[in-house]
Amino acid sequence: MISNIIRSIVKYLMRKIIKYISIIGIACLVLLFFISNVETRVKTQEEQLFLAVEDGNAQEVKLLLKNGADPN
Repeated sequence: MISNIIRSIVKYLMRKIIKYISIIGIACLVLLFFISNVETRVKTQEEQLFLAVEDGNAQEVKLLLKNGADPN
């Protein structure tokens, strides 16, 4: 009898703990997103081309040029 009550209490507390840990985790992810200075703006092909060249990504450079990115 008492062991069932204890088991029920432990299950309840574990659910609450998991719920709060999840909420804290989501809040941390949101905070990281805002403080990490993530660039969310869509870049033009020219900006993408510049970044691809800067990163040394030849395959992306070829793809952008093939699809009309202006190298000038």
